[in-house]
Amino acid sequence: MNIDQNENSYRLLINNASEMFWVLDLATQRFTYVSPAAEYIRGYSPVEMLEHSLYQVLSSESGQYIQNVLPSRIQRFQQGVPETYIDELQLTCKDGSLIWTEVTSRIALNPENGHLEGYGVARDISERLQIEQQVRQLSQAVQQSPASIVITSPAGDITYVNPKFTEVTGYTYEEALGKNPRILKTEITPPEVYTDLWQTLSSGKVWRGEFCNRKKNGELYWEFASISPILDRNGAVTSYVAVKEDITERKEKDLALQAANEQLSRQLVEIQSLQAALREQAIRDPLTGLYNRRYLYETLGQEFARLRRKSQPLSILMLDFDHFKNLNDRHGHAAGDAILQKLADLLLCQTRKGDTVCRYGGEEILIAMPNTPLEQAQQRAAELVEKISSQNIAFEGHWLSITVSIGVAAFPQHGETIDEVIRAADQAMYHSKVAGRNRATVYAL
Repeated sequence: MNIDQNENSYRLLINNASEMFWVLDLATQRFTYVSPAAEYIRGYSPVEMLEHSLYQVLSSESGQYIQNVLPSRIQRFQQGVPETYIDELQLTCKDGSLIWTEVTSRIALNPENGHLEGYGVARDISERLQIEQQVRQLSQAVQQSPASIVITSPAGDITYVNPKFTEVTGYTYEEALGKNPRILKTEITPPEVYTDLWQTLSSGKVWRGEFCNRKKNGELYWEFASISPILDRNGAVTSYVAVKEDITERKEKDLALQAANEQLSRQLVEIQSLQAALREQAIRDPLTGLYNRRYLYETLGQEFARLRRKSQPLSILMLDFDHFKNLNDRHGHAAGDAILQKLADLLLCQTRKGDTVCRYGGEEILIAMPNTPLEQAQQRAAELVEKISSQNIAFEGHWLSITVSIGVAAFPQHGETIDEVIRAADQAMYHSKVAGRNRATVYAL
């Protein structure tokens, strides 16, 4: 390739470059050559550029800077110290705006006229400076963030922590660098949390959750973390970024509230249990455990309303122990109580789930049998007479036995109200006693 071909190649390269090439006569401070990129960078054509002096091209601040450094640079060149200079200078544009450029230049002697000349290239760095400004702002935001920020390598080694991390954990930047975040780990955080974390990150997604961690001094603290994988253009993980908020105070309040709620729930259960026990005491006879008269009337009131709607029968047995006073006089009231308790257990075993067995008063016991016709009630009464008379009850070295007289009445044959049917059963029971006791008698109209 000859000299002309080389010159053509260089000219083609310079004319099509995005950088502005220039030659400046330092004696006249006028440009003697400017490449076509001048129009792209400043908005002026190369011809227009040749009409501008050096300080017309520069902003006032950059012009002042060059005015200060140029004499010393010329002097060093004249002393035989050729140097390459790289400066960031602001240029004025045709539309009145300013543009930042990176200018690389050298000083040389023009052998044809003996003038010193500046040779250089100016590159538009506005976009780069904007990105650097954004990076500085982002860096400042990270440094001053109220949240802890941790960056790790794909292997999980810490490559950066911000000051908030140090404030929260007690680990300095140098202590944390190269370590694994496991230095904060506690057994309080369930293992499945870490399993979910790595499964989420491995799928390229952001993971969010809570940790209970340990500070350098051993103190526990809670934090909410948002961890993101950072991917390159090929989709490979280059790092992980964790943004973490200390939620210890909130968590302690939540845990305290949870504990209070649990305690309240336990207390409510205890209260409900106590209320149920009190309810049972209110409706039970304390000696026998059978229902009392109050409960009987509450139940039968509801039962009678239902029976009337459905036209179903109800039978009542009225039991009275025979010669009960003689037994008390001979063996004492404790013996009578033992008899009542034993026979109460027997009656509960001999009646159905839907029946109501009630200590009606003294030694009288009433059994209400819903949906039981009179004939069936009479048969069950006879069975109870036989069963009770066959019982032998041990008491203080003695075997005690007793019989009962039972009266049987039914709804609706013997009455339309609770009281009417009970009175009928009571009269029938009285007839059993008159007829010789130890028997069951049906009410006769």
